[in-house]
Amino acid sequence: MPTDPTSASDSRRASASRRLVPRRDPRRQQLSLAIALGAAGVSVLLYFILRPLHTPPRPATPANLSAPARPTASATPARDEDAAKSTPTTTNPSATSPDAFPSIEQLNSPATSVRDDLILLSNVFASWQTFFPQDGNPWGDNRDITAALSGKNTRRMALIPPSHPAISPDGELLDRWGTPLLFHQLSGTAMELRSAGPDRVFYTPDDTVLTP
Repeated sequence: MPTDPTSASDSRRASASRRLVPRRDPRRQQLSLAIALGAAGVSVLLYFILRPLHTPPRPATPANLSAPARPTASATPARDEDAAKSTPTTTNPSATSPDAFPSIEQLNSPATSVRDDLILLSNVFASWQTFFPQDGNPWGDNRDITAALSGKNTRRMALIPPSHPAISPDGELLDRWGTPLLFHQLSGTAMELRSAGPDRVFYTPDDTVLTP
């Protein structure tokens, strides 16, 4: 019986296509599966290693905010009058000036005499000359000399503090009876000092004079 050429041709094509289809290798499939599982495991391991160790704190919410503490009685500011009572008052006039002459607070003190006052002032002038050796004693009347001794000079040095009770509101240096002292310039470095005394009149028997 003759063979159908069409059928034979189809058979040859089917046989050829079966030969061209590659066979699947089971070992290669297992290797691919193992690689995929290993990659997944490495990814999970890296996630746990590289994730942050500390989680950021949660933002405060009205539920976990604590109410502000109420001020106690000890935190209450003191009243003005209480603060004034607790503040010490300065009784030493020399404390108001760092350049004040030592013991200048004893000027016109009840514990000393008028001669002590004039000796103290004479020492003040001597101290002035050590700071102003080229100028000599300050010149002028009582007000001018007092201004120079209390800070109105080129060095802003107050040998007598401006707040000293012996300085009058008019800027004059007074004796212990409230009379302005008399300064008589004998020379650039010699100053005669005179107090009018208890009668407050100059050139009477109760005057006290200190001549260098």
